[in-house]
Amino acid sequence: MVELVITLSIGMALGALLYHYLQKKPYQSPLPQISAQHLETERQKIDVHADVLQNVAHHWRQPLNALSLTIQDLQDAYAYNEVDEAYLDKMVGDSLSLIQEMSVVIDQFKNFYKEGSEKEVILLEPLLAEITHLFGKSIKDANIEFISNIPTTFDTKTPLSIIGYANEFRQVLIGLIKNAKEAILSTNPTASSRGIITFNLKEYENYAYLEIEDNGPGIDPKIQEKIFHPYFTTKAIDEASGLGLFMIKLMIEQNMQGSISCKSQPSKTVFQIKLPLHTPHIEEA
Repeated sequence: MVELVITLSIGMALGALLYHYLQKKPYQSPLPQISAQHLETERQKIDVHADVLQNVAHHWRQPLNALSLTIQDLQDAYAYNEVDEAYLDKMVGDSLSLIQEMSVVIDQFKNFYKEGSEKEVILLEPLLAEITHLFGKSIKDANIEFISNIPTTFDTKTPLSIIGYANEFRQVLIGLIKNAKEAILSTNPTASSRGIITFNLKEYENYAYLEIEDNGPGIDPKIQEKIFHPYFTTKAIDEASGLGLFMIKLMIEQNMQGSISCKSQPSKTVFQIKLPLHTPHIEEA
């Protein structure tokens, strides 16, 4: 009995000391603290990667089907003794062309998984061409047309370039394209009344201005001021996916020292990204 009383007394004393200590120095978990914003960013990145993978699958479907038909045709040609050197040359050439197309898509897909830890020079023309190529088939199949008003290196003395994280900028563009696509699809576009997503790129006073324009229904004026607010969405919770406009704004402003704005009216919404141009030092001869 005495031992029990002593044990309880010691326990209470230690508890009192521990409480007094924690009052002065709050407990800190040895595990790293993860903010809700960081978790949301990672979730949205996963959604973007899922979008990209879906478009890769869409891009591969046609060449895979063509390869399947080529193999079947080879079987038929062999059965009817129609296989000669000219036939084989054509079949091999067509097959290699299809495989090359699939290889290009995979190379583009790999870019989305390069987590660059340092900023780099981003050439806008090839990056935008890469995005439109990767998403072109799924956009076209949805009765939506890509229009690209992007100056080429033939139109400018030097290619337009910026400084930033290339993979992050890809995610920004994918988010804006997906939003434009969903807005257009809400109007049920048809072959005779196609949706249009337009890229406009221009240079002015050492800044690059990139516009992503769509001919969807437009954004309700009542919510236009809120679209860049954190966690704001017009979708149901189980429908929200992709990179939200708040995260897009954060990436553009904090990581690329740029800005993003939106103007919308019925049948026309334009998101404009303003980014400082990279001006490399040219050594005089």
